[in-house]
Amino acid sequence: MTMDYAALTASHFPLRSLKLAPEIKVMSLVSGVKYPVEITNDNAPYALPYWHSQALARYILDNPRLLAGRRVLDVGCGCGAASIAAAKAGATTVALDPDLRCLDFTDRNARANDVTVDLVWGNHRTAVRADVLLAGGVFHELHGLEVATKAKSMPSLIAVSWQNLWDMQGFDEVAVHDMGQSRIHVFKSTHLTVEAGNDH
Repeated sequence: MTMDYAALTASHFPLRSLKLAPEIKVMSLVSGVKYPVEITNDNAPYALPYWHSQALARYILDNPRLLAGRRVLDVGCGCGAASIAAAKAGATTVALDPDLRCLDFTDRNARANDVTVDLVWGNHRTAVRADVLLAGGVFHELHGLEVATKAKSMPSLIAVSWQNLWDMQGFDEVAVHDMGQSRIHVFKSTHLTVEAGNDH
């Protein structure tokens, strides 16, 4: 990744507070700006703050004891909003994504928020040790069912659009955000509880 690309993206994607989690600032789109082909061809939009990651971040910030002291894996991290929230909650956080641009944005966003997030380049099948799984905005992809199956097998927090709801047995709905054209549901697996020592 060249310094030119870093400078280009930094100038076009300024840090802005998330709408659902204003405690976190991430690189964001600016309305009315014409973006260079170097950015649009590199799928930079996948690294921007979608509602799913914002919804997860909001729930994590409101419930930090769920993740404090745990090793958390954010599958399909995107902009890193959920990863950053987990790190702020006291978790050791690993951000996983097959898109290097997403990992780049996550790294820069994490540093801007004064937290540490470990980065792993890989897909949902990449072996990464974790106590808790985070997943948001990946269920519309072809591998969404695989991620859902994995989420059901371990402590997890997921965010899905109403269009992507499936059999949610083993999950409790803990938050809903109506974003106009889309409604985002946050689910917590029944495996995920506050550990002893985190309940104060």
